[in-house]
Amino acid sequence: MSKIIAAFALLMSCATTGCVTDGNQDLANIFGGITEVAGPVTTEEVGLGLKEALKVGTERVVDHVSATNGYFEDDAIKIKLPGELAKVQKSLGRIGMDGSLNDLELKMNRAAEEAAPKAKKLFVSAVSSMTIDDAMALLNGGDNAATEFLRSKTETQLRQEFKPYVVGAMAQVGALDLAEKVVGQYLPSEMVSSVRSELITHAVDGALDGLFYYLAEEEQAIRNDPVKQTTKLLKRVFGG
Repeated sequence: MSKIIAAFALLMSCATTGCVTDGNQDLANIFGGITEVAGPVTTEEVGLGLKEALKVGTERVVDHVSATNGYFEDDAIKIKLPGELAKVQKSLGRIGMDGSLNDLELKMNRAAEEAAPKAKKLFVSAVSSMTIDDAMALLNGGDNAATEFLRSKTETQLRQEFKPYVVGAMAQVGALDLAEKVVGQYLPSEMVSSVRSELITHAVDGALDGLFYYLAEEEQAIRNDPVKQTTKLLKRVFGG
């Protein structure tokens, strides 16, 4: 509105005194800057805005965690060994003999970093299931309301679809072979098969936990930080 008033005032000035070059440039700048859509945000824009926020957030998160040490050197999302393996690692660590278990932990995190890019497509597909009614309820929710909604609606399916990627990555980086060697060396033989299964489930859960953790952070930033509102739609829905 202030730009429109300023433009009107400049036009009146031109009518009475004539416009100089600078004035014409000012007028062009004022009208050139009136690009925002007027009126309240529509329900359609809310839905599209929340979906775009999750899409943009997912891209940033995946780029972050899929980098080398994206999981392993981040205390907030590092995937540590589960159950009995963690106990053995701690015990051996006291005498400086936990090297193979530390290596297993590293490889498990490497697998999460390798598999993370596959989650981008899965997340974007899941976001499309959000309805307009969902979006309106989430707009005024908490800072990570959309992330929590996405997780509650899609986590089971995401885990099922994401698991093969993590298992494949674990095999590729040598985590599964090392797991069998370590488990056979330090745990009773009857625990070998159960620990392997536990390790895979733990890695999948940890990888998804890390993704959702930072997706919530990104959603909060997009809602509250103008710098993170990198598209016109995000600015319109969250910038007001």
